Amino acid sequence: MSREEIRLSFLISWLILSLVVLLVLIAPFALSADTIAAVVPICEWKAKYNKDCPLCGMTTSFILISQGGFKAAWLANKASLPLYTAFVVNELTAFLLVIKRLRRVRCSYQQKKINALKAVEHTPTGKRRDLCKSLAWFGGFWQSSG
Repeated sequence: MSREEIRLSFLISWLILSLVVLLVLIAPFALSADTIAAVVPICEWKAKYNKDCPLCGMTTSFILISQGGFKAAWLANKASLPLYTAFVVNELTAFLLVIKRLRRVRCSYQQKKINALKAVEHTPTGKRRDLCKSLAWFGGFWQSSG
């Protein structure tokens, strides 16, 4: 596996995880607290050892943060505010990266289109038929490189 393939696999994995984190951040705004509580599993540590784990209270904290209750969220779990902040920063970074990549693809597409048109202008005949051939070739190239 080449270095570029490894880098791409990490990027794809990070973007998939970022999508999951986005769903976690959106859930308190889209669902009621009761619905979230019904979906979230019971803590294994509480069930087995009757002790709180480091993440106990995190769901409650995230719901409180989404409602603006920062102090109550801090009391429910002290790690909630830093983790929530890290999640938001991660989502902003992922969003900016996706926008940057989409712009790069768009610019590349436009540049290839311009180059195809310039190539037709410099042909001896410069006929419309040459333009159609160039654009057909370009369309096939774009679909295959995809």
